[in-house]
Amino acid sequence: MSGEFGSDIGGYFHSKIGYAVDDCTAGRDELTRLWGDFLGAFEPVSRAISWSEAGDSSEVDTIMASMAQVPRIEAALAKIKGKLEIYDAVVRRAVCIKAAGRKASGHK
Repeated sequence: MSGEFGSDIGGYFHSKIGYAVDDCTAGRDELTRLWGDFLGAFEPVSRAISWSEAGDSSEVDTIMASMAQVPRIEAALAKIKGKLEIYDAVVRRAVCIKAAGRKASGHK
């Protein structure tokens, strides 16, 4: 199977996802590593997409890979959302403070 799908600059589609997984999982920041887990969950689907789009297999393989990986993808995304929730209140407060400051100074 060739998996020759997408631009070949830097490798084909599934290879680029694989490189991104390697880079992110080796990252320094926790959020970067969490994205690496998400991309790692998607990686088998990316291979199935590449094979199907290159004509080496059919969409059935993409469907099966997707069905198999969705629980892992959702779990990885839930971890990312959990990490971001910590910052949500801080961001909302900063936006409100900035908006209040602008309004007090006469800016819209």
